[in-house]
Amino acid sequence: SLRMAQAQGEAAQRDLWQARQHAEDEGRSLAEERGRLSADLARCRSELGDARSHSQQEQLQASQLQQQCERMAADVQAEGAVVESLRAELRGTAGRVTDHHSRYCELWVALEKERLEVARLRELADAAGHEKMLLQQQLQQWQQQRQQQQHQQHQQWAQPQPPPHFGHPLPPVALQVPAPD
Repeated sequence: SLRMAQAQGEAAQRDLWQARQHAEDEGRSLAEERGRLSADLARCRSELGDARSHSQQEQLQASQLQQQCERMAADVQAEGAVVESLRAELRGTAGRVTDHHSRYCELWVALEKERLEVARLRELADAAGHEKMLLQQQLQQWQQQRQQQQHQQHQQWAQPQPPPHFGHPLPPVALQVPAPD
């Protein structure tokens, strides 16, 4: 009876030790997963920062190009006015007027391309913002789930567990009576 109780106590200690080992393994696994997610989030944030920086640089370049185009368009308009005033005197300038018109069209095409590029970059920035929001929501959900799991584990560990035979009769023990000599 004492040996059986000792065996049951040792079995309970082994079960408790195994449960603790399992919980520690789960904790390490969750910590590693959290580390991976943190690294992924940091990478995403870094990529988003890079995309924003790149977008800002392209917007600045587009703005500078737009200003240059506006100046050039103003120049073209001024040259057009000069051409119009000299047309009566310079009938042989048709080729020059055509060249100015061609440059104006090229500038307009370049300006339109830049406008389209700015629109594309804005769409990329919006998509990156949306993706960041989704990642933040996923991270928040994961953290909430993790906290719930930790809370549940803490509650399970905090509640004493009855011995395996609690509420059930102990198995019959065969007593060995020594034979009389």
